[in-house]
Amino acid sequence: MAVAVLLCTYQGGPYLGELLRSLASQTRPADAVYIQDDHSTDDTVAIAQEFCNTQQLPVFLRINQARLGSRDNFLTALEWCAHDLTASDFIAVCDQDDYWLPDKLEICAHQLAQLANQHQSPPKLLVHSATVADSELRPLRRPLWPKFRANKFVLPRSGHPWEVYPGFAMVLSAGIMQTIGSDWRERPRSIVSADRMSHDEFLEFLAFSTDGFATVAEPLVLYRQHRGNVAGAPDRSPSSRMRGVNVEGNLSYSYLADLARDRADYCRNMKHPASQLAMQYWSRVGETCSLRARLYNSSTGRLGRARIAYQLSRMGYALASGSGRPWAAFLKDLTIGILMNRSVDPGT
Repeated sequence: MAVAVLLCTYQGGPYLGELLRSLASQTRPADAVYIQDDHSTDDTVAIAQEFCNTQQLPVFLRINQARLGSRDNFLTALEWCAHDLTASDFIAVCDQDDYWLPDKLEICAHQLAQLANQHQSPPKLLVHSATVADSELRPLRRPLWPKFRANKFVLPRSGHPWEVYPGFAMVLSAGIMQTIGSDWRERPRSIVSADRMSHDEFLEFLAFSTDGFATVAEPLVLYRQHRGNVAGAPDRSPSSRMRGVNVEGNLSYSYLADLARDRADYCRNMKHPASQLAMQYWSRVGETCSLRARLYNSSTGRLGRARIAYQLSRMGYALASGSGRPWAAFLKDLTIGILMNRSVDPGT
């Protein structure tokens, strides 16, 4: 099983050299490194070129003639990298400003091999924990992000359907690109922005919907926080979570219903044996989110809300919750949606 590293760069000069040195220091060396630069104007390309010239392992550098933006830069790079590999090979995704711990590739490759022995084939996606650090790579007193409690395999279409894991923590099968039934440019809309899905959200959606994914509890990357982050670590503090409890957030259950239907439409055209199961799953998520939108609508009477809650319980709160925490969703609907009839942020 070969493991290649895929790195996308843009104006990455300040931190790129440190990242590349961490790649070169892996206890299990990468089988190849692919670097695609998005038309940088600083010293990023020069640093990448020096890395190419000093490494014994194969390093491939490609420079875009015009800027694509972070999302399209990564997805075009993924196509390029996957085309050179076999479906049984893996791609470790890399951010230009982070730092890999020396045994990252060794641990990930070992976990993938173990799961391959247990399930006859390895998962299409593996995600590991990471330590949040400051600009000097000093660990911050913040929770790991992402954070996983155990090394395990997560079954497809189970758990939190709206979770978005960062790409730098992913190791994915080169064959995952074969799952895409249509042009990736037509991928579903994002839950975190008005645009289409980012590369990490898209890859997690594909794995969650079809094959499931693996998790590694050990933090394997220092996730550097600095002013130039495209997307930094989220604030997971209790005070931050409480701010959205009794007010209507930017998202609504009706919006989630639209997103779920969008995902169901995409799954219908995927080239995967589980495409129909995935389509049916997202269609049901859309139905339950529509019901919850009515539940939290102030114009719905108390009797109507009770009927909706009954329908949701019949459909199964594990799916209705949209969060992987059905008990929390039930309690919230009972106390806030039915008894108090308030609008809330759809976090559960």
